[in-house]
This record gives sequence, structure tokens and C-alpha cells, in this order.
Amino acid sequence: MILYGRPIQEEIIKKVNNHPTLKVFLVGENKASLSYVRSKKKLFEEANGVCLVEQFPETVDRDTLLDSIEKSNKDPSINGIIVQLPLPKHLADAPLYVNPKKDVDGFTPFTHFTPCTPLGICLLLNHYKIPTEGKTVVILGRSKEVGRPLANILSDTTYNSTVILCHSKTPNIKQFTTQADILISAIGKHIIDASYIKPEAVCIDIGINHVDGHLVGDFILDDEFKNKCSSYTPTPKGTGLTTTAALLYNTFMEELIWHPTVDWKK
Repeated sequence: MILYGRPIQEEIIKKVNNHPTLKVFLVGENKASLSYVRSKKKLFEEANGVCLVEQFPETVDRDTLLDSIEKSNKDPSINGIIVQLPLPKHLADAPLYVNPKKDVDGFTPFTHFTPCTPLGICLLLNHYKIPTEGKTVVILGRSKEVGRPLANILSDTTYNSTVILCHSKTPNIKQFTTQADILISAIGKHIIDASYIKPEAVCIDIGINHVDGHLVGDFILDDEFKNKCSSYTPTPKGTGLTTTAALLYNTFMEELIWHPTVDWKK
């Protein structure tokens, strides 16, 4: 089975009854950043929301950007704020100045939100009804934005998985990946072939790579891989879409009430 991200977006759009407003601060002309912002803007428009983009040149001085962020922090009409990454070195700490109550990317230390990529994976697991309780989940990558929060979420009482977190210094990674009922890769290397996976594993790809001019993930999705696993996310049309779905969700979390990383029954 192919685990497409678009149905998760559609599920969130149906739950949004109001008009969410997202403010995006964009610095420079990075092609990937411009593409990401366009996709966010399109999704918010589909949900009858608003995505306001304020773009600055790479040479913008720090005070100018921080003043604009502070105005949005104080603007009650803006529900969520994002400072699009990457940023020039002199602006690297700019996301830390976003009001934690509006930090819908979930990156800052005092944020009120789950980071969008881990939250998007939870939305995907819930949507496709993938069982996690008692399952072994192996996560490749220990970043503070993806690997670490995802490990915490999936090992908690809502999901009850046994989580193994691997990284660049883990020896013989295959000894762990071949145990995984659910394999999640966020290493940014197009190297995970069928020899890494357990038969009938659920394979979720967060990696982004460019190979011969094509956008691909960490998984080498040849016939052997596809026949060996039970399901997988494609790249593109996979977890990139679940991440933007999570962004829309975070922007209107209070309205939507439910949250896929919290067990409200307990």
C-alpha cells in the first residue's frame, strides 16, 4: 500500500471551520524555501484561510526582521507564525523571537506545539490505522526537530511503541532496521534499500535528496523494496504533505480540539 499524504491534508481541511491566518517570514530567494512557502499558501487557501508572506532580502538587518516578527506576535488576527528556514547566519536565532503561543512550526524551546514533521507522521499513522502498540519502531536520525520528538511521542502511552533511535554513530544499523515493524528514515541519504527492512514492514520516508535531477527520499523504491514492505510513503506526495497538514492543524489546534499525540481517554 502507498501511504499518500494528500488524504491527510483533506482530512484536516474538513475539520477547519474558521479562517486561519498564517504569517510567514521569508528571507532571500532560496528555491526550496520558495517552493515550501507556495505549498503552504495553497493549502491555507484550500482551507479558506490566509497565508501572509513577508519577504526580505538576505541582507536585511536583524532589527528590521525582529521588529516585524514582534508586530505579528502582537497582532490578534494572526493565528500562527513561521520564520522559514534556512536563514542567513546573522538571523539564525530569529525563530526564537516568535511568541510560543504562535510558534506553529514547533521549533522554539518554549513552543506550545508539536513540531510539524513528527505531528504529520502521527496524523499519517492515525489516518491509515497503522497499529503501533507493542510494535518496534526504528527511527533513523536524531534531530531535535524530527527524530527526538518523534521517539518521545511514539514511546508514550498514546502509541505504546518500543522505539530504537539510530544515528550516524550507530554501528551496523541494519541489525536494528531489520527488526523494525515500522521504519522511519530522516537521514537525508538515498541509501535505504530492501536489505535494510524487515518483511512486511511499514516504511515512512522523511528524507529529502536530489538524485540525477529528481527529488527522492531515503528509500530506494525499486520493485524489491516495494514487494518486501507492507506499505511505504512516496517521495514526493508523502510526508512533505503530512507536514503541511500538521502546520494547518497547529494553526487551528484550539478549534479542532482533538490531538493525535494525546490520548484524551486517559
